[in-house]
Amino acid sequence: MFAEITSDSTRCFLVNIVRDSVLSDVEYSIRVFKTNKKKPSFINQYDEYWTEQKIGYFIFIEYQEHVAILKKYASIPKEINEKLDPIDYNSLVNMFTKSDTNFRKITLQNLDGSDYALRNKSFESLDLRNNISPIGSNRYYIRSVNGNNGNDKFSVSPNSSRINEYISSKTITELCEWVKMTVDRINSICTSQDSFLSVFAEPVNFPTTNSALEPSSILIFYSKILEIAENEDTKIFHRGKELTNKSLFYKYIEMISRSFDVCKEGKTYRIPNSFLFVKQQKNGYKLKNKTWDNISFQSTPNGEYDGTLSSFINQNYLFNIYFSELEYIYSNNKLFKDSKLLASKGVFLEYLHELKELNNTEYEKFSFQRAHSIQNEWGTKSIFKVVEDEFRNNYSFFICDDLGKEWADHIGIGKSKVSFFVSKSKKSKHSASDFQDVVGQALKNLGNMTPSRAQLDNKKSLWLQKYSQTDISRFWSSDSNNNIDDAISLWLENMYKPNYIKEMCLVVDFLSKEEIKKNMEYAEPKSETLQRLWIISSFVHDCLESGVTPKIYCKP
Repeated sequence: MFAEITSDSTRCFLVNIVRDSVLSDVEYSIRVFKTNKKKPSFINQYDEYWTEQKIGYFIFIEYQEHVAILKKYASIPKEINEKLDPIDYNSLVNMFTKSDTNFRKITLQNLDGSDYALRNKSFESLDLRNNISPIGSNRYYIRSVNGNNGNDKFSVSPNSSRINEYISSKTITELCEWVKMTVDRINSICTSQDSFLSVFAEPVNFPTTNSALEPSSILIFYSKILEIAENEDTKIFHRGKELTNKSLFYKYIEMISRSFDVCKEGKTYRIPNSFLFVKQQKNGYKLKNKTWDNISFQSTPNGEYDGTLSSFINQNYLFNIYFSELEYIYSNNKLFKDSKLLASKGVFLEYLHELKELNNTEYEKFSFQRAHSIQNEWGTKSIFKVVEDEFRNNYSFFICDDLGKEWADHIGIGKSKVSFFVSKSKKSKHSASDFQDVVGQALKNLGNMTPSRAQLDNKKSLWLQKYSQTDISRFWSSDSNNNIDDAISLWLENMYKPNYIKEMCLVVDFLSKEEIKKNMEYAEPKSETLQRLWIISSFVHDCLESGVTPKIYCKP
């Protein structure tokens, strides 16, 4: 282990001790070393007088069945890392938690795999118990949390089994004593969880659960890959040949930086029309891809990520796996169950509003594929006609923003109120992907509900035109004396009002409130019902977090 750790260092070790004891039941090993001299990253050619040398260390402390590793300018060898099991998630999360613990900062990762979902977020406050709403929090799991118990500060990262207590420098004896005390605390930790932390998603035992699960989609996290690739010292190779133009690599990474559906082929799972496979292992999943095996990194920071792209993605768990049983998600080498999704299912019905006119819609705009110049109104059975007939008179201005860089299909502007309407007509009755599409379109435009004057001015030319290849006006006003500038002025005026109402309205004719309500009553709801609940949960949570009122208009 020490040989691999110090392969890129001088052979004159400042400290080199293997399995010594300062306590009767604790052994420690330590190597302190100087790295080989390298040119600084801010110069582009080597000069023997312009070199830097760092001093690193690797400490390996063994106590009972646990090991503690402390390191700088060193990485844990892969062969060693594969033999270590992470500490139980709940044990780490609850380790420092007391009834009066002040949670100062928490970093969360989203379990939602849609392309428009917010991947990660963090909160910081004097005490987060007073700031984080439980609504939608079950869709996130804890990546790290720090806080304090009185004067004692701590930081914990459950996914990497990292523990940090902010204490002064210690002797090796004091360090071993701290490790022993910490391990004893882990072994004696109570399994009950603090009420504040219990609102987040919790891990479940993988071996006893995974046999009944069917992977349905995966999401690859590309930001960490780009972070390493963009480091100026990192070299990228394809089949042993260095890529002098990294832009080709970036284009490839962009291709995989989204969610993919998974299909079952015999005993394996794969992404259709690709060489990407999902392989189930004893304690988790692994992704296999021939292209990834042929791409490798070298000269990454401290050599920590040197190796193939396959090993980089799998060893750092840069992917999520989603299942047909939607309450389960595999993330960061752990299986999570969103048990609170079903417990909150009744709340979601409050956001579903019945619109009986949707019983008669058959298409979005027209009954034919291409619009005609003589067309001066939407099709009689179109969802666009229903939206304008049902909602237009509730606003001072009503605008069709469909096509191009649209914010919504329709925008309603009234006194102290702006509403976005995103409409979708589909024949499918049980497709969650259709619902995901319309939700994704809505969520990515939440920020456009508070636009700048320049953004609104850029929209004027579009809103004054007829709808594409038709005689249908995009702009409507309740007062014929008002024009597009009046609409923009009212929108800007609204944004300065404290009681300004923002609504994001979905209008879909492939959902039935009664049908969803009926399916919820089953002891084991259908998978498509769970999928829709998950998507509704994402929509409601993200809207409320942005100060937007969510509404879903559907069939009775």
